[in-house]
Amino acid sequence: MAEENIAKLTAPDIKIAGLEVWVKGRQFPQCTDYWDGNWLQAIACCSTDAQVETQAEVRGAFLHLTELKEWLLALNAFDTSSDVSSQTEASLVCMEPELSVSIKPDGFQCVDLRVEMTPDLSAPAYSFDFKCERNELSLLAKQCEKILTEYPIKGLVVDN
Repeated sequence: MAEENIAKLTAPDIKIAGLEVWVKGRQFPQCTDYWDGNWLQAIACCSTDAQVETQAEVRGAFLHLTELKEWLLALNAFDTSSDVSSQTEASLVCMEPELSVSIKPDGFQCVDLRVEMTPDLSAPAYSFDFKCERNELSLLAKQCEKILTEYPIKGLVVDN
C-alpha cells in the first residue's frame, strides 16, 4: 500500500473519539478462502485533543473482517442492553498487534474507550483513553455494518 498523507484522505470509514480508520480494500481481492480473502488493507490513526498532541498511526493488513464482525456483534449487544452493570466490554480484538480497541461501561450514559496502537513492533504500544457518550456506539455499529456490506466475509469456517 502506497504511503498516503492522512490529511488528504476522504472521510474515515470508522470514527469514534480520537480514532479514525480508513479501509483501502482487501489485501488479496482475488482470494475466495476464509483466511486470505478476509484481510483488509487499512490505515488507522489515533490522536488526543490535549495541548501536547499525541498521535499514532498504523498501516497495512492488520484487520480481518471476522474481527470486525465480532466487534459489531458486541457493539450491538452493548448498545441495546438495558442492564449496564452486566456488560463487561465490546472489544475489537485483532490477531495482528497493531490495533486493539475496548469499550467499557462507565455509568448509564458514558463509556470508556481505550485504543492501543503498535506502529513499531519493536517499541511499546501507544495507549489512548477517551470518554464517549453511550449513544455514539450505534453510529460506530453502523460504520462497521457498512464496511461488512462493502466487503462481505468470504469462505466458511469449519469447526473440527
